[in-house]
Amino acid sequence: MAQKKLANKKSAGNNKRGPKAKQVEEEKPEMEVDASDDDSDADEEQNGVNFEDGSHSEAEGASGLVDSEGEEAEDDDDEEEDEDEDEDAVEPGEISKSAKSAGESDDDDDEEADSDEEPDEAPIGKKSKQAETPQKGGIPKVIVGRIPPETPKDQILFVSNLPQVYKHIEMVALFAKFGPIAVINRIKSKAGGNNLVIAFESAEAVDAALAAKEKALTINGQVVNVSRPINKGDFPERTVVVGLIGPNATKEQITEHFKGCGDIEAINFSNNRILPTAYVRFVSVSSVPKALKLHDSEFQSRFITVREDSYKNKELKSPECTLTIANTGNHEHFKSETIEKIFKKHGEIIDLDVVCTKTILGFVTYKTAEQSEKALKQLNGKTVGDLEIKLEKYRYSSCGRTIRVTNLAPGVEEEDLNELFKKVGEIESILKMPYRAVIKFATDDGFCKSFLFNERMIKGQPIFLEPNSALKHKLTQKKQANKPQQFFGKRAAPAASNAPPAKFKKFNNSNNKNNSNQTNKPFKKRPEQGNGFTPKPFKKANKV
Repeated sequence: MAQKKLANKKSAGNNKRGPKAKQVEEEKPEMEVDASDDDSDADEEQNGVNFEDGSHSEAEGASGLVDSEGEEAEDDDDEEEDEDEDEDAVEPGEISKSAKSAGESDDDDDEEADSDEEPDEAPIGKKSKQAETPQKGGIPKVIVGRIPPETPKDQILFVSNLPQVYKHIEMVALFAKFGPIAVINRIKSKAGGNNLVIAFESAEAVDAALAAKEKALTINGQVVNVSRPINKGDFPERTVVVGLIGPNATKEQITEHFKGCGDIEAINFSNNRILPTAYVRFVSVSSVPKALKLHDSEFQSRFITVREDSYKNKELKSPECTLTIANTGNHEHFKSETIEKIFKKHGEIIDLDVVCTKTILGFVTYKTAEQSEKALKQLNGKTVGDLEIKLEKYRYSSCGRTIRVTNLAPGVEEEDLNELFKKVGEIESILKMPYRAVIKFATDDGFCKSFLFNERMIKGQPIFLEPNSALKHKLTQKKQANKPQQFFGKRAAPAASNAPPAKFKKFNNSNNKNNSNQTNKPFKKRPEQGNGFTPKPFKKANKV
């Protein structure tokens, strides 16, 4: 009975411990132990081994004891077996004492087998922590986005001339050697090039990148350009405007002329190539006063003008104090000092602007209106040296007493326009173009009264009048130049702006030789099948 109870207790203990305990027991290393007869019998009975030689008779005899000694012996055996079982019992997640003793005497192979089971019981959070920690000595992660406004300017680096194809990690590895990088901002230029703005965590990193050699700034076989970011806010303070340079002036010639003033950062030209203007931007503001001293100096056998960039914003001209000098001699350049000597005899000059356009030589502004009137009366119509003086009051409008006539009928001639507009004032010139014309009046009174003829009928068609604004034409041409043009097939000749719309003939299929079988019968469209519509059944064809 004691052996049977012991076997039942072991089997019940295994069931209580669950699968984890079974797994631990199965993984216990085998050990050589001198088992007693009782233990061997119990193991045999648990494993279901039946012996034919009647070896289990001893257990049956033990069950027949009824005296007190037999019961005490049975109780003692049960207590000893319980104590042994408590000592050998294995809690979930623990190793039995016998396994520990066997593990100490086992080889290294058993220790490796035990170590293989440890990661299964390790927490999952530890693995994610290891993945988040960056490797020492690797390429750091850098944020890509806009540079924060509070970033100091001495910590920002501008990078240009980048290859068309590159990897972000390559760019970080190229500049991370100069210092820690905070943010990288990618910029696409209008011409399609790639640029970068890099914000470092220290100003020393920017200095190191600027002092680096070409080998240290090479990526994919191409050397990149590094510089400090350009502050467009101080452009006007470091820029001078150079006029009357001529259509053949080059950047090299201008650089040679202004090299004594200081280092030049950039030179740009205006879009007007007939009468161009150069914008010279210096590196330092201190170079501007030196450049202004070259005003009225000789450049490529021409007298040039040098002004501050803010000069165009100064409202120095006024109709009361400013006189306009006509360019009667078609001068492409003229010395400002010569004009000043002629006009300063009649009053104090506060501004002299020589422009040398087709119609205007320059503008002279006096301090008072009385001085301007005096110079107009005494100098108008005179010739001093090679300068024929023709003066008039300054006007704000760029139209110059000129009107633009549009929507003219095809049969309208220059004589018809002269006959109509001479009623309001003296006409200086008429420029006739297809479906439009430009008329210039000799007096302001005639210019103002001409607008009374707006929408007047000439040969059965109304005409429309507007001031001939040079500024409007300039802005219109600029918008058309920036607008992308798409042409499909052969490019057609541009039509006149005021041309009447063309009339298109109606297409007729009967004129096409390939469509001779087509008839002029109207096409009957099949009705759509709406909700609740049942199509008519098709009629069966009659058999022939």
